Amino acid sequence: MKRNNNADLTKHATAVLEAKPQPEPKRMRRRKDPQLEFCLTPRQVARDCGFGVSNTYRMLAQGILPSIRVGNRYFVPRLALARWLENCGRMSQQQ
Repeated sequence: MKRNNNADLTKHATAVLEAKPQPEPKRMRRRKDPQLEFCLTPRQVARDCGFGVSNTYRMLAQGILPSIRVGNRYFVPRLALARWLENCGRMSQQQ
C-alpha cells in the first residue's frame, strides 16, 4: 500500500511559511574573472612568473618590474608585464 504523504507535506509547507524570515546573507565578494583583470598584485606576479614574493617586491621597489604604485600598494599591468618578459628574453639571447 502506498502511504499518502499529503498531510506531512502540508505540515512542512505550513511550518516553512510561518517560520521567521531569515536575515539576508551578507553580500558575498564576487570572484573576478582573471582575464578581465588589467593589473596583477605582486603575489600574482610572483606566482605566475616563478619569482619569490620578496624578490618581486624588491624588483618593484627598484623599478625593474613595470608597476603602478598607489599609496603603499603595487599593481603590475598585465600588458606591461608581458612586454617586460618578452624584452628580458630578447636581451638574454643577445648577450
